[in-house]
Amino acid sequence: MHYISFVTLNKTQALTNKQARIKAFDWLIGKLCEPADRAVVGGRFSGYLQMKNKQLWDMLRENNDVCLEKTPFGIFLGSDEVDKKKLLFQKIWRDIDGVGISPFLRNRYRLYGYEDDAVVVNHHLYYKFLLSFCKKTRKEIWNSLSVCGYWLDMNEDLVSEKFIGKKWLVIIDVHE
Repeated sequence: MHYISFVTLNKTQALTNKQARIKAFDWLIGKLCEPADRAVVGGRFSGYLQMKNKQLWDMLRENNDVCLEKTPFGIFLGSDEVDKKKLLFQKIWRDIDGVGISPFLRNRYRLYGYEDDAVVVNHHLYYKFLLSFCKKTRKEIWNSLSVCGYWLDMNEDLVSEKFIGKKWLVIIDVHE
């Protein structure tokens, strides 16, 4: 099972995006009660913090050159399809103002992920990813995985709007 894990840390703890990804990952791995069999920054959720996933899937559905596979678990792109259409996927990603490499073309096993897998919390990110954890203690969140995954703050701060502009948000794919 893959879980989205959000880790927040003060901007003063990491001066760069890369430092934020490394520190959050190393800290989370040290905190896991049961070792995960695999965890990576971003992973299958790489690019998710750009909040363009819905646009990306809508564009793919509209494109007749892309074959989506329907399975009992949802709609997916086959790996053969991705290999054949790399330039198209990158073009669609750029067309919706995606930054960097299209999420479909990223290495999901890259330990510290990609640059957009750690961003400074802004209003959009706060309301989309962190608000559901507001006023919950670390123990409450840790003991109840939600649809959103789980969140931990390296300083044990409770989620609040004070995070905006002052904390890094790092997305980590944990496989247990």
